[in-house]
Amino acid sequence: MLIKSLINDNHQDDSHYITVEIINYEKKRLEINLDTNKNVVTHDRSGELESIMDIRNGSENKWLISGGVLLFNHKLELAVGLRDGNSVEPFSYTNIASGRCDRDLIEHCFEELESEMVLFIKEKAWKFVKIGSQELCKLHFKKGDVLKKYKKIMEITTEVVSIDAYKEFSEILIPLEEIAFFRDGVYQYSFKAFLFIDSENKTIEYRLPMKLNFSKVEEVAIFYNEGTGYGKFKSLRNLQALIDVEKAWGESLVVPMIKELIKQMRKV
Repeated sequence: MLIKSLINDNHQDDSHYITVEIINYEKKRLEINLDTNKNVVTHDRSGELESIMDIRNGSENKWLISGGVLLFNHKLELAVGLRDGNSVEPFSYTNIASGRCDRDLIEHCFEELESEMVLFIKEKAWKFVKIGSQELCKLHFKKGDVLKKYKKIMEITTEVVSIDAYKEFSEILIPLEEIAFFRDGVYQYSFKAFLFIDSENKTIEYRLPMKLNFSKVEEVAIFYNEGTGYGKFKSLRNLQALIDVEKAWGESLVVPMIKELIKQMRKV
């Protein structure tokens, strides 16, 4: 299957992925190109199609790309979930709402958020918070009066956060970089995101930062669809403690992307 077929004909099945080429990478700006005439990559080798491990072990300019969302609460805790036993790094904490890309880069982030995270809040009674790709991070309840009641309580970001907007975080600033996206050599668009190039695994990791305010809510419950079934907001201090324990434990407890996120935040 060609990449153009995967993207144009909506053949996404979470088992075929795109790869990109790095055109140029200078400080704060990454340029990548998607060649839609190349074959997709599969989770496991299938016929003539390359697998994820083939890409990781290869030497050519061909990169997997993983997109998603860094979702913080009002305490600046990060939404994380425990990976299941089928992952490359099983039972390690990863940020919820991320995965290998199989569509348009920004659309992919929204789709991951919508499909992976299920949120409930308790304010006298439990309520379901729908996070959808068309109206991202807005509350959706069946009754309009409930929506009006919660609109002021839940101060939810409704768009991708830029560097300027992120200055509201006095304790933490996430360093964002510009990603310029080309398709078949033709410039499409640019956007800002947290960027981590994982050379060891031949993967470009990018995340859009967003924030939810639960300060007036009694409890929050997160369910992680593609992991062990649950998620939680963890402070960066707690995540750093897990990283510190890794050497003694002998196993990876936190995925490389989160380790890099914490490392970069310390520099700000």
